[in-house]
Amino acid sequence: MRRNKKFPLNLIWLFSATYALFALGLVAVLALFLYFYLSRNTFEDIRTRAKNTAVNIAQEIDVDLHESLVDPEQEESENYKKIQDRFKFVVKLYPELKSIYTLRKTDQPHILSFVIDSAETKDLDGNGVIDPHEEKAHLGELYDASPLPEMEKGFIEPSADKEITEDKWGQWISGYAPIKDKSGKTVAILGVDIEAQYYFMRLAEIKRMILFFVSISLVLSLLFGIWVMLIFQRLNKQVIAKSQELSSIVKNSPFGIYTISKKGVIDSINPKMLQIAGAESPKQMIGLSALELPNHKEVGFDRTLREGLGGRFFEKELFISSYLGRGKSYLRYSGVPLLDSSGKNVERLLVLVEDITERKRLEEKLAKYTEELEEEFLRRTQSSEILKEQYRAVVEGSLAGIYVLQGKVFRYANPAFLKIFGYKDLEEILGKSWQSLVYKEDLPRVLRSGIEERKKGKGKPSQYSFRALKKDGTVIEVEVLSNPGFFEGKPAIIGSLHDITERKQAEKRLKELHELRKKFIQIVSHQLRTPLSSVRWNLETILGEELGKLKKEQKEFLRITYEANAEVIRRINDLLTAFDIEEKRIIVTKEKVSLEGLWNSVITECKKKCRIKQVSFFYNRPPKPLPFIDVDSGKIRAVLEKLVDNAITYTKEKGKIYTLLKQKNGFVYFEIKDTGIGIPKTEQPRIFERFYRASNAFTMKPDASGLGLYIAKSYIEQHDGKIGFTSKEEKGSTFWFELPVK
Repeated sequence: MRRNKKFPLNLIWLFSATYALFALGLVAVLALFLYFYLSRNTFEDIRTRAKNTAVNIAQEIDVDLHESLVDPEQEESENYKKIQDRFKFVVKLYPELKSIYTLRKTDQPHILSFVIDSAETKDLDGNGVIDPHEEKAHLGELYDASPLPEMEKGFIEPSADKEITEDKWGQWISGYAPIKDKSGKTVAILGVDIEAQYYFMRLAEIKRMILFFVSISLVLSLLFGIWVMLIFQRLNKQVIAKSQELSSIVKNSPFGIYTISKKGVIDSINPKMLQIAGAESPKQMIGLSALELPNHKEVGFDRTLREGLGGRFFEKELFISSYLGRGKSYLRYSGVPLLDSSGKNVERLLVLVEDITERKRLEEKLAKYTEELEEEFLRRTQSSEILKEQYRAVVEGSLAGIYVLQGKVFRYANPAFLKIFGYKDLEEILGKSWQSLVYKEDLPRVLRSGIEERKKGKGKPSQYSFRALKKDGTVIEVEVLSNPGFFEGKPAIIGSLHDITERKQAEKRLKELHELRKKFIQIVSHQLRTPLSSVRWNLETILGEELGKLKKEQKEFLRITYEANAEVIRRINDLLTAFDIEEKRIIVTKEKVSLEGLWNSVITECKKKCRIKQVSFFYNRPPKPLPFIDVDSGKIRAVLEKLVDNAITYTKEKGKIYTLLKQKNGFVYFEIKDTGIGIPKTEQPRIFERFYRASNAFTMKPDASGLGLYIAKSYIEQHDGKIGFTSKEEKGSTFWFELPVK
């Protein structure tokens, strides 16, 4: 049988180390993002404050008084001083303000003329000389506003500098507002300067806050990483223990065990079944269609298998040729449908096989002797004692438990029967009712089975199984075959019985391990996806050089890490999608979409991958626009991406890929053809199965999941479409799908 793979410990430690590194990166990226975000907001806050301050002051200016100042000699006038004093008062009220001034337009483009400046000419550095930056702006002094578009915008509406500006007076963040006369005409602008140093002080406060955030985040990330590692280790131990237990049960089972897929293909087999089939290795059996084997069709067992795949339990005895045509034997088959996670659909069929040739030989010999004894009894009563001894010798030497019932009580039981039920002497069982050996809860079912068998007609054998009680009260599973006959000249029921407890326990254990496997995959997938998505986002930010330039070696290392992270996320998403498909949780949200538009959005990435692998890419565009179709765009795009990815992956360097789109018989048709490795003919019927990969695919990509085509087929069928392919090994494959135009 196939071995369950344990979750490797080295992968747990690798994940832990990777998580630690990326946690540091994540915190760093978040800190930088927060810093840029807050610094930008702080800058915008200062701009807004500068602009609003300019608006408020501009509304209070005496426009007529302001417009009367046109001559530089008026700088010492009372009108000039009145407005200037008002500006100085406002500057004192707002510590962040450095100066307030007004300008008006001139006849020259972009050249403005100062009117009033709140600043005073002073020797600020005490060197005895008035430097340019210590000189105030004088009435009529010209100013080139071409580098400051927001200043000129101030004649139209309130505005503020979008970045720190610098002139001979220093570094500023300035706000501007129009000064309008009574008619609403803009006659000048008012500007306010906020020193850049005020902004830098705010940034220092932000840095201290972010440093505290980084410290807390690192501690929390470390605790979370330790918790995740402990969970992985515990789950790994559980899986190893269950896998070893299952492997031991299957390998050492006294019954042949194999499973077939929903399509009837044998996909696992145990050593005992190989012995029964006469095969030397699993390779001779795995991959064969159990529904098409000649020995199955010869006895109609293929129909029984189909019923099992339809959800029906079965038990059947057949005289059948071996799988490889090496003689015939009696085999007892028990079929157990294994359901998927929804509990409604059959995922595969478990078949248990017991070689009962020896038992049949003894039963046939017993039947033959019984018939001979009955005939001899009628013809020659004088020899009855001799025949009776012969009969007893055969019965008592049988490996099967044989018993005789008359009037619902035991009249005889052979040594094998006594051994099965734990009795030492025949006297202990004689006279006991057969119902006393049946487990109480199973008695009604056994009685009903007996009534139904009698309705079929007298003289026919009855076969059924039930739970029975041994002498010490132990519950066992038994299987009974009974026939009407005679005992000591009176009508009786003669039956054979087998202990099938071990077989039933093996069936139950296999079901439990199947459920454990499904639960483990779901838990691991969900707990891995969230942190890996965060890591991917951080890597995108770093690779985009938003946090600074990267060295070539750094960029290549991060690119490899990013691609590995993306591949893990894709596999987890595919795994979860596969489970959603099984449990019918997929939701399709349709909208009018152009398939050609979806395909064009995929081509860019496709061509990039082709260039990297040196594969030629060709696209045969439709001669005219294709009609829109009702589809879930996300799911159809996923189908296109999976088909393209397969074509590139399994096409060797210097190969070619051809694609086309067209309208065909009321469908929109897509096709992708490659010159890749192709698919072996015997494996093509299984190519859309979940987790299945062609044997030659491992040479190109050894670690793929085998879910891409399974998901693609499901998505297309959910849209009432069709998907298919043709392929020839070493020549290439052509995959296609079509969606209805409604």
